[in-house]
Amino acid sequence: MDIPNREELLIEANKKLYKSNDNVKTLLPHMSLEDYVILLYNECTPSQYGTLFEKRLVKEIEKYTLVSHIDKRYESGDIMIKYPYYERRYEYATFEIKFTYKTNKGKFNIRNVRLYNEFDYLILGVCDPYDNFSIEYYCIKREDLEDIGLSIMNGTKRTNKDNKNICYGTSITTYGIKHFKLSMKSILDGDSINSLLKFMSDKQIELVEKYVDRCSENGKVYILPYDTKKMYSLNEEFHKKVA
Repeated sequence: MDIPNREELLIEANKKLYKSNDNVKTLLPHMSLEDYVILLYNECTPSQYGTLFEKRLVKEIEKYTLVSHIDKRYESGDIMIKYPYYERRYEYATFEIKFTYKTNKGKFNIRNVRLYNEFDYLILGVCDPYDNFSIEYYCIKREDLEDIGLSIMNGTKRTNKDNKNICYGTSITTYGIKHFKLSMKSILDGDSINSLLKFMSDKQIELVEKYVDRCSENGKVYILPYDTKKMYSLNEEFHKKVA
């Protein structure tokens, strides 16, 4: 076998370094989520596929919830669902989204969990390339995240004692103790996309009901607007489908 020279190596390295993801972004709204994760695996680096998966997942979630992205400067997670849109005093829930692929040994990593951010839940998508690119979903309350074995990614507790912005992560082996804890702490009723969407739609309805109750306590008569009535109808159909 011929050993490649430096120029050949640089050509291939620059192809990867400056590879455009325009095609991946263009196809984002049009591909199924299951097919999209294969495209991400083929085309993207770990620093790229997390954000792109988040955007594609939101396309699914917004079918049943009033979901929107959160500006990074607010340090409150990636997305939020709230009700209503048009008032300052609204009910809301915020979510951080993480996505990862399993290795051939059944391991996967959760990286850069920022517990100093004020989000309510972490949504985790885990894709197994060695099982036909199947995807498992987990949703963990923020206060339960440390129970799944997170540790400081850079340095030790001692070296980070004055650092308020610490990133946490962990490596999990399928069917290992950490995987068991992850499954036990997940508040979904399963690990499918339908389980996640059902939880998100239930949470949206919960926020609507909280808002209506708050208005009632203040003596107001609150009538649900048309778009929310439509959302209720979609949720009823969805629940029948996944029951």
